[in-house]
Amino acid sequence: MDQRCQFIITASELAAAGYTSTNNVIQSLAFFTGTASTQAMNAFTIRVKHVSNTAFSNTSFLSTSGSVQVFSGAYTATSNGWNIHTFSTPVTYNGTSNLLIDICFNNSSFTSDTPVRFTSTSTNFRTLFR
Repeated sequence: MDQRCQFIITASELAAAGYTSTNNVIQSLAFFTGTASTQAMNAFTIRVKHVSNTAFSNTSFLSTSGSVQVFSGAYTATSNGWNIHTFSTPVTYNGTSNLLIDICFNNSSFTSDTPVRFTSTSTNFRTLFR
């Protein structure tokens, strides 16, 4: 049960959160987990890239060429609430672009599904940058 998902955080969303060309270092990303799981997400990676895109096509992922891998490791969402991923390489936001967030993991030996839901309007998923 491999999963890959992408989402775009727009420049206006980043500005509303206080990110500018001078307040521009993003050191972590947190996901709000509504239901904890004991299932490990192996090879869990987060990649980030500046993009001009504001939306996706219905049939494909955006290219991750030129993206920076900011987190890698096995991960298990064992507690409900915010689960913070501190970046091994902080992201320097340019103050004008949108950010593409690409998340992948491998559950080759899964015992239960670990779905990852991504929408900016859903109560299933919220993000927190630091």
